[in-house]
Amino acid sequence: MTPIKKARKQQELDALAFSVLAGFRQQGAMPWTDWHQATSTKRGGKRGLSTHTFDDAVKRLVANGRVRKDKNGCYEGVYSAVEEAEGSHSALNSRDVETDQCWEAPLKAEIAALRAENKRLIDWIMGNTDALTCLQAVYQSPESSEYSKIKAATGALPFERPKLSVAVAIRGSDILGQCLDDAKPMKVINPPERSS
Repeated sequence: MTPIKKARKQQELDALAFSVLAGFRQQGAMPWTDWHQATSTKRGGKRGLSTHTFDDAVKRLVANGRVRKDKNGCYEGVYSAVEEAEGSHSALNSRDVETDQCWEAPLKAEIAALRAENKRLIDWIMGNTDALTCLQAVYQSPESSEYSKIKAATGALPFERPKLSVAVAIRGSDILGQCLDDAKPMKVINPPERSS
C-alpha cells in the first residue's frame, strides 16, 4: 500500500471514529471499548476493526487535540464554541475540511517527485545529460545506497577536481646550454698524447 493510500485510510478511520464519538456527545464521555465497538459496527464489513488499528486512530485523534481522555479513562470530543453552537453536523464538516487540507502536502510532495523523475528521464532521452551529470545525480540522491554514492563520487571525482600537475617549458636548446655553461664552468682537460 502506498503511503498516500495508507494516510487516506487513516484519515477516513479518524473521521469515522470522531463522528461516532460526536454522535454520543450528549451522553458524555465514552469508554474505549464502547467507542471501539460502535466504530467497528458503523464501519461495517466482514473484516471488522482490530483493536490495534483503532488504538492508533485514537492516539492520532488525541495527538491532534480532537479528543481528550478524562480522569475515568473515558474519551470525549473537543469542540470549539462555534461548533457547540452550530451542532455536531457542522463540526464534522469542518473536520472534513481539515482532513482534505492534510492531504495537500503529501500529494504535492509526490507530484514534485514525479515531475523531477519525468525531467530526468526526458533529459536522458533527449541526450541533455552526460556521464558526469548521471554520476552526480546518483551521489546527490537521498534514495541512493551508501555504496552507490561512494562509487558514483569516485567516478565523478577526476572530472570535478582534476589532479594538479607541473609542466616545465623549455624555450630552446640554446638557452638551456647557455644556462648550464653559466652555472658551472667546466675545466677542459686535454687527453695526453699517445706516443707511438
